[in-house]
Amino acid sequence: MSAQRSRPERPDSRRLARTDTDQANDDLVREAVARAKEGDMSALHFLYVRFADDVCAYAQSIVPYPRAAEDITQVVFAKLMKAILRYERGDAPFAGWLIRVLRNVALDHIRASRQIPLAPVRTSDEGGEQVGFERALPPRGLAAPAREPA
Repeated sequence: MSAQRSRPERPDSRRLARTDTDQANDDLVREAVARAKEGDMSALHFLYVRFADDVCAYAQSIVPYPRAAEDITQVVFAKLMKAILRYERGDAPFAGWLIRVLRNVALDHIRASRQIPLAPVRTSDEGGEQVGFERALPPRGLAAPAREPA
């Protein structure tokens, strides 16, 4: 008989009841998003203060360097000023949409910093003149065309 390992009990996050504090936070974020769409900079500041640490932590899981994650976080919130106009509250909460923006910015950063392999560049052309000269000659075994007398 094999002994079964007992797993620690974990609460199922899908079944946890939402608290009044969670609802209040959602309402604040919803209001800040609406005000930010109208151009309210203090609402954008609120969104930055609320989500910057989460965005940076997620960026650190994508890119290898903390400085790069901080840079990506700044780019995300700089883009947010214009991108927030495209946000529509549907099934996805604002935080999920913001993480999607972050993911796209992080992938752009990775693509831009990726090294592109190049073929080695010759610095000298030793023997290159000879190859060009040999190509100018007629193929072996064929006589050069005879010149017509003038």
